[in-house]
Amino acid sequence: MDTAPMMLIRPSSIRAAINLFAIFVAMYFSELASFSLSIDEEVAAFRTDSSIWIAQGRWGAYLIERFLIPNPVMPLLAPAIFGAGCVAAYLLVMDIIDKHRLSIAEYACFTIFCAFPTWFFIVEFYSNIAAVGIGLAASALAIWLINKKDIPADGSRFFVAIVAGGFAISI
Repeated sequence: MDTAPMMLIRPSSIRAAINLFAIFVAMYFSELASFSLSIDEEVAAFRTDSSIWIAQGRWGAYLIERFLIPNPVMPLLAPAIFGAGCVAAYLLVMDIIDKHRLSIAEYACFTIFCAFPTWFFIVEFYSNIAAVGIGLAASALAIWLINKKDIPADGSRFFVAIVAGGFAISI
């Protein structure tokens, strides 16, 4: 009976996470190694009030910018957080389908998942990308909590799944 944190720290999961993150770095090296700002990111870099996200209905992005990453327009950090979110989400989905050891096929599927054109577009916006990575992991956590059969179904597990899913939607 693994919990999400326990599942992510199994030796096989740690090895897979390192390999998956290396694939992510290879795919997004240009974003990790360069730092070109658009006009939106320049405005976000000097923004002192993150409540702009609440006005857009994105309270999850507001909470992340207010309490976790006060200045999301930072080189390397935002894309790295997105990569960690992609890796965590992928490992949770692989655990749902009982793939505890990843083969070449699963690594290739991660490449397709990470190379989805929408992600390449979103990575251009440093002010959004860290929150999107956290939201991706939160949505996978919600699905993982709902689908795990070896964890007793009680109200708290369902409630945490609803909170994680709601948080992911709010980003």
